[in-house]
Amino acid sequence: MIKKMKSRLSVKVFLLTLLLTAACCFTTYSFILQAAPKNYQYDIEDADLELVFLPAEFSRTEKEYAYIFLEAFSDWIEEQYENEFELHFFQADGQEVSLHNVDRLVDGQITDFEDVEKTKAYAVSFADSDSLYTLLLTRNTAKLTQTEEAIRRTLPVLCTVVLFGSIISAFFYSWYLTAPIKKVSRLSRQMAEMDFGGFCLAGRTDEIGVLSDSLHTLSRKLEATLSELQEANQKLQADIERERQLEKQRVEFFAAASHELKTPITIIKGQLQGMLYQVGRYKDRETYLAQSLEITDTLSSVPSRQKKCEHEI
Repeated sequence: MIKKMKSRLSVKVFLLTLLLTAACCFTTYSFILQAAPKNYQYDIEDADLELVFLPAEFSRTEKEYAYIFLEAFSDWIEEQYENEFELHFFQADGQEVSLHNVDRLVDGQITDFEDVEKTKAYAVSFADSDSLYTLLLTRNTAKLTQTEEAIRRTLPVLCTVVLFGSIISAFFYSWYLTAPIKKVSRLSRQMAEMDFGGFCLAGRTDEIGVLSDSLHTLSRKLEATLSELQEANQKLQADIERERQLEKQRVEFFAAASHELKTPITIIKGQLQGMLYQVGRYKDRETYLAQSLEITDTLSSVPSRQKKCEHEI
């Protein structure tokens, strides 16, 4: 089955067109997803208003209990703004600390968020410590925008539409491209089997149409030429047969002429020998010389009859 599919041009064109169409559609989808505008549901200014009261709250909180307040506030921000913002806490040197333990550093610097949409940075300190910290909210870049979410929700439907659209377009494209080629292939096989009665008119003006029309014209000319050759061959066969008949008549004529010549010559030879040796009745030379002359006259009429027969042949 696979071998048969590999040998079919229409199947190859169909599969190749299907893959190319699907690839183009999904590539376009990816570019649209990447180039989609970053539309978020909430503005960063709304979240900034939530941080205004925090410095005063931290100034009344001891450092060891700060994680309770930070975790609670981070969870509230995440729930309130649907995970569009993230809370970050930094030391005075810009090193980020964990929200669950302000004494534990995490892998991050305040400079890492220079290009990220964020609120104003608020300086805070604790009731039992003079160390300064920086608090701010940043846009959660891992959160999909509204446009991206809408595009991703349409992905199953889009995949179905692209699949069926690619199949339909690939089918009609392969049919349009390979239909005249199939006709050309069928006509060429007929021509290879010396059958020039096929037709191959694609009705197109492109290169495939020109090839189809040219092959059709060639088939018609070869058919006419083959018909002329067959007629010439039949005529030649008739001429050969006629020549054989003439040759047969010549052989029969010469055989008959040889037989006619042989008998009188034998008689003349016998009479001359009898007269020469004066045997019996041949002593009367005058009589048998006259007979020999008569036989000779008979022989002289044979060439005239031969010419007449040859003329008739």
